[in-house]
Amino acid sequence: MRFSRCLKIASGFAIAVLSLGTLVVPASGRIENPETEGAHQADDCHTDFSVYLAAQPYIINPTASRRARTKILAVIENLAAGRSGAVPYRLSITEAATGRVVYTTEAGGDLAKGGSMESQFTWSGVDNDGRPVPDGEYVISVDAHFFEGEFFSPELIAGKTGDTTALDAAPTSAGSPISVIVDRAGRYDQLFAFKGADKPSRPGETGQRPSIDPTFAYQYFYGTTHAHTNWSDGGMPATSSCTSGRYGYAGGAQPVDAFNYARTQGSIDFLAVVEHNHLMNDACSGCTDQAVKDRYTAGFQAAQTATVPGTFVGLFGMEWGVIGSSSTKQGHLNIYNQSQLINWTGEPGHVFVPDKTSNSYDDLYTAVRNNQGSYGSYATFNHPSTNDYNVWQRTADGDAVMRGIAMISGPAFSTSTTFAPGGSTYVSMYNKALSLGWKIAPEAHQDNHCWNFGNSTPNRTVAVIPNGTVFDQQSLVAAYGARHFYAAQDRDVQLAYKTSDNARIMGDAFAASTGVPVSVRLSDPASEGVQKIEIWGGRAGSNASPGAAPAIVASNTASATLTATLAPKTAGEEWYYYVVAVQADGDTVWSAPMWITWGGGGCTLPGTPALSSPAAGATNVATSTTLSWGAVTGATSYDISFGNATTPPFYQNVTGTSVAVSGLSNNTTYGWTVTAKNACGSGTAPTVRTFATEAGGGPGSTPIACAGSAGGTLASTDGRSTVRTTSYADLYTFTATAGQQVTITDNSTAFDAYLVLKNPSGTVVAQDDDGNGGTNSKIVYTPTLSGTYTIEATSYTANATGAYTVALSCATGGGTPVTLLSEGAESGASGWTFTKNTGSGWSIETSDAHSGTNRFKTNVGFTTYLNGADWSVVSPVFSLSGRSSATLKYWTKYKTESGYDFLKVELSTNGGTSWTQLSSVSGTSSGYSAWAPQVTVNLTPYVGNANCKIRFRFTSDTSQQDWGVAVDDILLTAQ
Repeated sequence: MRFSRCLKIASGFAIAVLSLGTLVVPASGRIENPETEGAHQADDCHTDFSVYLAAQPYIINPTASRRARTKILAVIENLAAGRSGAVPYRLSITEAATGRVVYTTEAGGDLAKGGSMESQFTWSGVDNDGRPVPDGEYVISVDAHFFEGEFFSPELIAGKTGDTTALDAAPTSAGSPISVIVDRAGRYDQLFAFKGADKPSRPGETGQRPSIDPTFAYQYFYGTTHAHTNWSDGGMPATSSCTSGRYGYAGGAQPVDAFNYARTQGSIDFLAVVEHNHLMNDACSGCTDQAVKDRYTAGFQAAQTATVPGTFVGLFGMEWGVIGSSSTKQGHLNIYNQSQLINWTGEPGHVFVPDKTSNSYDDLYTAVRNNQGSYGSYATFNHPSTNDYNVWQRTADGDAVMRGIAMISGPAFSTSTTFAPGGSTYVSMYNKALSLGWKIAPEAHQDNHCWNFGNSTPNRTVAVIPNGTVFDQQSLVAAYGARHFYAAQDRDVQLAYKTSDNARIMGDAFAASTGVPVSVRLSDPASEGVQKIEIWGGRAGSNASPGAAPAIVASNTASATLTATLAPKTAGEEWYYYVVAVQADGDTVWSAPMWITWGGGGCTLPGTPALSSPAAGATNVATSTTLSWGAVTGATSYDISFGNATTPPFYQNVTGTSVAVSGLSNNTTYGWTVTAKNACGSGTAPTVRTFATEAGGGPGSTPIACAGSAGGTLASTDGRSTVRTTSYADLYTFTATAGQQVTITDNSTAFDAYLVLKNPSGTVVAQDDDGNGGTNSKIVYTPTLSGTYTIEATSYTANATGAYTVALSCATGGGTPVTLLSEGAESGASGWTFTKNTGSGWSIETSDAHSGTNRFKTNVGFTTYLNGADWSVVSPVFSLSGRSSATLKYWTKYKTESGYDFLKVELSTNGGTSWTQLSSVSGTSSGYSAWAPQVTVNLTPYVGNANCKIRFRFTSDTSQQDWGVAVDDILLTAQ
């Protein structure tokens, strides 16, 4: 069966695909449901009006009774938009080689809002006069028009279709063909000798698959790299409850569930969960910004935990982008193995990239490149369209991180758990990207939103990994980095595409001055036959001057193998060559290209660098070290990919053979590799090498009690300080409550002592050199967070060794007032969080502060606040345990709709689970042109509680809007 391809159309019609086999429309009535994703519009394959085509079998022989005709099913749907209307349409069958129309038929009917209409046809390879058509490939297409508010009748439609103005005004679907083969000569009959065109279900489809082709020294692993859980808008049961626009579905699959299902039931070897970056906040109702970021980090860790080397690999990341924002500011990308959540308009995130600007995607590529995860991070283009990604504008950073494109996508809301075929294909977008010079390979995205990870369709992304290499996160990400993968509509088909000398395979870029012999072999464990194999080639261009349109440069039919020699082109030109192979039932396989830079004098890409230091698997590496490698003949510069789970740099255009790196985290595994470059392009990078840094700053700490002390010795066997990176350090931990003043000293006669203090989140909150006199250090600190704190006992002088003594004392309640909170919105307001139900919410504004330069303000940048607002700014946790009294003071000014819109100050004694109102004001504050008098609130009734928070909450009703609320200089003290 041949699948239709979803095309961009001006009116909102699209053509997609129906299921194989019995030609039954799924229970939902469609394969590709609209994915509205909040307020964003639908993309070209997520539309309200849709036309679906299917034909089976793919190859017909009118002289053979079992395959004498093909069954064609056309379904037209009107899911949501507009009203009922009349739909006339024409089904056309044309000769692929000439474009000659051989058969047409017309039909039509009334299409209700939310309804569908379907027509079934059979075609036995004849024209409209009943004469047999020649053997060959034929294209089936539908041209449909929607006349809203009309009722179908032949007379009415005859008038409409003869009226050019009426046709131009009507929504129209055009093109998006599917194909069938007419084969009276019976040359493909042997393909069906063992079975029919439908692929049976086969067990045992997970695990390593050695190559059936003995000359191809690679293993095959099958997966899908586009899935969502209830941490954004997926994870719903594979039933009618799985629909779009549902964020944080209660009881739905989380990433750990998705990985478990895929590994145990999904018949796949790898799965990438990519949550919509902007929906992680919506899916985590009531979560703080930090909680959302922590959830993203937890997903990244869940992928690592789910990975079983040799058997299954989990990847985590995000789907970033806008659909339908504007003609050039749209397009989704999957970002794999990215340890930093990227936000765009103020949602929680580790990295900010502004949305809805012409250079959003340029900035995104840079952000991905500069925030690599362990083993590297890569991105792929999702369900692409003509004007996406800043009209496909390439950048150096984009070239560095983009590795793939969805050749097949969806159905996003398919509820199948039995591999129902489906999905939209994007051949034209693949060709467009390649012609512009993007070096990318095709993926198969199931785009799972339902709890059917790996089972919704038979479509697979297939990674090829060298024999003898363990299948794990590192080797899978390395395969992505090398573009060693392909897309298939079959669950276990093997494609071996290589140069005949076995030196290069699909995904490689290299130079040649003479013809390049290549071979292709398509193998299937069920011995399924092959209808055709083609190699398509085109010139890779530039942003300003796209390359040549692709054309078939070699082909074969009724054979599972193809050998050819790729002919040389003009010196200096780069060309791409990829494989399209079709099996007997119409399942298609698309390979990654080979890119060849042709050179009359022999333009040669540089070879692969030999990594030298740190050694592979090295441990206890200093947090300041040097990456070095061997020089490559012909290389003019090098790009260094270097990553861990935080925010490492990416080094490019290095002219030497080493680069110094510093400020690394202790107890952390880093991965790195090097790519050599010259005027011909980039060579092949070696496999990512990893090393682990020394133990300082991590596990191995010694607990110390209040009113206690500990003697220690700095030695050359100790780890390094995370602050004094050239000094040794020992670690001590203690438990403190917010508001409990602590004093730490470090005395030594052997060296100049230095103290570092980190809070429970690992953030450095204090450090001191000589605060205890002489060369002794001292820190006096009042924690704002309750939990376990870490002391680094280190030295001011590099590499100092010797004995020291650390002492700790902790104050109790009563006596001199202790400051628990003191916040003027300066320096980023560490630990304070912002929540909102809609609109801009609270933020920090540099304008008319009560003191300093900043204040907290609602609706910053907008003249007035929104109706229906519920916006809060929430303090860190503090403790009133052991206190005898407490007082809250703050300054405010406000101008709201009196009696309807309020500033409320609230207290939680259970960490934010429930809240008690302390005060409420509305209208216009006294002295509004300046600041109102300082507000004082007695918190003594709440002493004794250890898990407290304060929040300033603004609410508005559904009518008038005004200036809003500002708050500054918040002070909370206790005795």
